[in-house]
Amino acid sequence: MPQQTIYSHRHGLPDFVVRGRANLVECPVYSGSTLTAPSSGTVDVFKGDGTKLVDGQAVTVTADIATYSLAAELLPSTLTLEDNWLIIWSLTLAGSTHTFQRPAA
Repeated sequence: MPQQTIYSHRHGLPDFVVRGRANLVECPVYSGSTLTAPSSGTVDVFKGDGTKLVDGQAVTVTADIATYSLAAELLPSTLTLEDNWLIIWSLTLAGSTHTFQRPAA
């Protein structure tokens, strides 16, 4: 019986986004110690109060890492500072969709 490949993402700290400018967020995925590029994927971003800021937007794969640019318009300088944001990545790896969650502030 074939074994399922285990994928993981490695981040020590939450992603920190800066108000008033574009922010690039990324989700490197590993199979063991090997960086593994997704073939496609989407990203959702939730503010601390649960409001969905980004809904199922396509990711870009750059240098084998899923990335998404949060537009400056989504993060005006008047936006209240808060934590408990959540970034959910749905990435296709080897034909199957895998979900990874990242805290953000």
